[in-house]
Amino acid sequence: MVIVVEIVDNSTKKPFLGGWKDVRTQREYHNATTQTRPRDPKVSWDSLTSRDTQTTVFVDKSTEVPLEKGSQTFENGIHIPRISDKYLLAGKFEPKQRKDVLQDGGASSENLEAFAVKIQKCYRAYRTRAMIRHFASIFRNLVRTNVSFYRTFEEQHGNRRQLHIINSTKPRTRDDFEMLYNLVDRWRIEEIERANRTFMKCSKMAAHAVILQKEIELLRAIDRMKTEVKQAQVERRNMEFLIRRTKPITWTGYRGCTVSMETLRVQKAKEYKRLYESMSRMGLTVKERLNLLLEIKEFFKAHTCETVLEIIYLIDQELCLLSRNVHETMLEQLRARLKLAFLYFIRKETSCDAKCRTEEEAVALNQGPGGRRVITNQMTRVCGRCGKLLPITRFGLNRHQRISTCLNCENIAPKSSVRPVHEPFDGMLRRVRKHEAKMKAFDSVAFVIGPKGIRHLVTVIWHGKSGISECTDLHQLALVRFQKEATWAPWNTLVLTKREANVHEEIEEPNRVYSKHLIEKFLRKNLQARVTFKSLDMFAVTSMNDSKARIINVDL
Repeated sequence: MVIVVEIVDNSTKKPFLGGWKDVRTQREYHNATTQTRPRDPKVSWDSLTSRDTQTTVFVDKSTEVPLEKGSQTFENGIHIPRISDKYLLAGKFEPKQRKDVLQDGGASSENLEAFAVKIQKCYRAYRTRAMIRHFASIFRNLVRTNVSFYRTFEEQHGNRRQLHIINSTKPRTRDDFEMLYNLVDRWRIEEIERANRTFMKCSKMAAHAVILQKEIELLRAIDRMKTEVKQAQVERRNMEFLIRRTKPITWTGYRGCTVSMETLRVQKAKEYKRLYESMSRMGLTVKERLNLLLEIKEFFKAHTCETVLEIIYLIDQELCLLSRNVHETMLEQLRARLKLAFLYFIRKETSCDAKCRTEEEAVALNQGPGGRRVITNQMTRVCGRCGKLLPITRFGLNRHQRISTCLNCENIAPKSSVRPVHEPFDGMLRRVRKHEAKMKAFDSVAFVIGPKGIRHLVTVIWHGKSGISECTDLHQLALVRFQKEATWAPWNTLVLTKREANVHEEIEEPNRVYSKHLIEKFLRKNLQARVTFKSLDMFAVTSMNDSKARIINVDL
């Protein structure tokens, strides 16, 4: 089904109320303001009933009318002057506010105050900038002059850390071994604490056993390195002793000429040195070793003293063992005894002629009452821990004032606390002694006190840190006098960094530089040190001037 709908177009032709008409196409363009549109809510009804909207006004205008005018070019050298031309010159710039004031013929008080405020503001800004530039130049000069100091400080700090690592892997001195023992003790304590926190009962006991086994291995390795270092040092000292004996006698002769002479003693010392080097040489074959032993035995043929008889006895033992094809590793102790006896003979060479007697006389002289052999008159003791027979000088007193164990066993004995490292305290003591010697204060307590006393002074009394900056790096700390007029003593000292110590030495009156709190702190530390090191008062020079110099008058 189709439904037809009719649409009626009721649109009307709108009248022309204003617009434009194209001359060529005769098309009309109505003005947009004359078209019907929604009412503007902001426009009142009164404005819509005005005459302008109801009346059509026809206006005719023409555009693009040609007009001839003269113009000038920008090319140099071409200019056409006219009567109406004006020549302007740039003058001095004047703010509008000032120009208005001058044009009025005078300045009011408000304007003058504004000018004064502006001048002060600009001057203060200029003065601040000048001050900043001045201090910036001073800072740059300080940095430029101290750049070598900072570079040296960083190099020393880096070299010290590198040396610390190298010494830990290959120790050479006593301080290096103390540092290793300190590291082992700290490792043991940390591992035990970790095991106590982590494990329970049986597991804890097993962990402690593993820690003990590892500690034993570490201590054995350290003792092995210590033995090697000792042997190398003994060998080096022996060679230095032999080289020193082989130096010829020199003196200044005629016209300043140096004359040297090798006496029979020097020639004999060279022969001893050659034999000792041959005995110390490693890698000799059995045949070469036999020839060397026979040569040494022939060399001492004319001697009959006790030391030579001991050398010959040792040579005969080694010859017998070499003839039985004994391995060289089994002969190390015997060869060490031979070298030791040979060196002992060289040291006692001056008294050898008095002891070279016949065999019967030598045997009779070496026997005491009752036919017993007299070895030495030195007092000896047996160590209760290692079982060695050692001189009395190798023992120390325990807390009960008794001689029980040797010093070596006491050093390697396990302790509950960490073993201290005396290397930084040795450096502090050397620096103090050097300064006191430079000041010619040879009666100072610094030449009596030891590294252990310095360690107690720094770590216990001063808590191991600087009194000013509280720096805890022991390698950067130093000890200086509190009062420069008095000699150094534990009760007249300050623990500062090296840079702070250099500045403190330049201060004439410390009580005017340091604050009240710092001076009270220094006095309290020195008073505590005097009580602790009371036994060192007998070594200090007590005089009225020194006692006055130790006191600082502080207005509390």
